[in-house]
Amino acid sequence: MKNTGFVFISGAGLSASIWDDVRVKIDAPTLAIEAPERGSKAALKLTFKDYVDEAMNQIEAFPPKKIILVGHSIGGVVMMQLAQLLGKRVIGIIGAGATIPRPGESFLSCLPQPQRTVLGLVMRLAGTAVPESSIRKSLCSSLTTEQSDVIVKNFTPEARALYTTGISGKPYTGKAHYVVLTDDREFTADFQRSMAERLNAKTTEIHGGHLSMINHADEVAKTVAAFAADL
Repeated sequence: MKNTGFVFISGAGLSASIWDDVRVKIDAPTLAIEAPERGSKAALKLTFKDYVDEAMNQIEAFPPKKIILVGHSIGGVVMMQLAQLLGKRVIGIIGAGATIPRPGESFLSCLPQPQRTVLGLVMRLAGTAVPESSIRKSLCSSLTTEQSDVIVKNFTPEARALYTTGISGKPYTGKAHYVVLTDDREFTADFQRSMAERLNAKTTEIHGGHLSMINHADEVAKTVAAFAADL
C-alpha cells in the first residue's frame, strides 16, 4: 500500500476531523477533504463545482499515485464526481452510509419518498441549517454526549447546490465496497443496501449510527484496509 493513499470525504456540515480516529489506524497516506469556505457566509453561495474543484486541488497536492476514495453521506456525491475526474488514479471507492447518485442524479433525487419531498421543502423554507436537537437525536444518535458536543459545535450549513446538483459523466464500473451502518437514523439500512447495489459492491455491516467513524473507528479502519489489501 506504499503507493496508495486514502481520500476521505465527509457528510454535509461535518468537519474533516470526523475521520481522525480512522486515519491514525491506517498504515498508508491519508487525506481528509475540508469543504471550501467552511463556516463562512460565502459557503452558502457555493456551486457543486466549487466543492469538487476544492477537493481536486487538495487531491492534486496529495503524493500517492493511486488513491481510494471514501465517501460518507452526501460526501458520496462528491466522491462519485471525483471518480469521474480522476480516472485511472482511482483504484477503488468505498461508501460509508453514503448516497450514490447515478449520472444526472443529485443527493436529493437519490433519497426515497417522503424524505426527498420533506428535505426539499425544508431547504426552500429554511436553508440547510439543522437544529441542534436534530443533530443530537439523528446524526449523533450513537455518540456520547461529549462526542455530540463536538459535532454540534463544529457543524456548519452547506450550499443548497451541494444537495440539488446532479453529477455528470458515466456510471462508475470500478472496484467498490460499501459500509452499511445498521443503526443509522439518517438513512435506513435498506436504503444503504440499495446504494451498494448501484455500485455492485460487497458490503460490510457495522452496528452503529451515522457517525460510526467516530465511535466504531476500529471497524471502519479495518474495513477500509481490508478493501485495499484485496485490491
